[in-house]
Amino acid sequence: MKEGQALGIIIIVDELGKLLEHAALQPEESDLHILQEMAEAASRSYEYPIWFITILHQEFSQYASRLGRRHQREWSKIQQRFFDVPCTLDDTDALQLVATALNSSTKATVYENAHIQEAVRACAKFAPKGSEVEFQKVCVSSYPSHPSQFFFILVAANRPSLELGMTAKNLNIPVWKECLRATSGDDGHKSRATTNVTDCGGNI
Repeated sequence: MKEGQALGIIIIVDELGKLLEHAALQPEESDLHILQEMAEAASRSYEYPIWFITILHQEFSQYASRLGRRHQREWSKIQQRFFDVPCTLDDTDALQLVATALNSSTKATVYENAHIQEAVRACAKFAPKGSEVEFQKVCVSSYPSHPSQFFFILVAANRPSLELGMTAKNLNIPVWKECLRATSGDDGHKSRATTNVTDCGGNI
């Protein structure tokens, strides 16, 4: 690089959480102070600035939640060298991401199916306020997945650290039951649209 052309350098560490998880499992063998040194070097760079960016799936301190107080204090000192920029999705963004990922080529017969439309409308009543229309679009385009599955996605989008295997403590079970009841056939049996619903922890 020729003199006068350098504007600085950007260092991006993706999936830093993997390294932090390992460091939390073996705190005595890990040296997280390299992060502190990098952050301090970046803060002292002036003429040719350094941007040191790390990407995590949860807060820095959460990776140290199972460590002793001494190690947690050390981690806290390192975290204070960084600016936290939280990145969260609202309900509509989460649904749009799902629709894009599915990239479904739904047939016209699905859109015209009265029972499917009825099931989608029934579940949309329980969708977060303001996302009902987008919720219906995603549900129809992702057939034969049951519309109630997307409540999982909305919960996960707002709780990125949520572990799978949800229980009654994590879900509004009456809402789930009402949603499934609203989309059942006249004979009391679940329609074809419910075939992909997974029973999480036996609480649905």
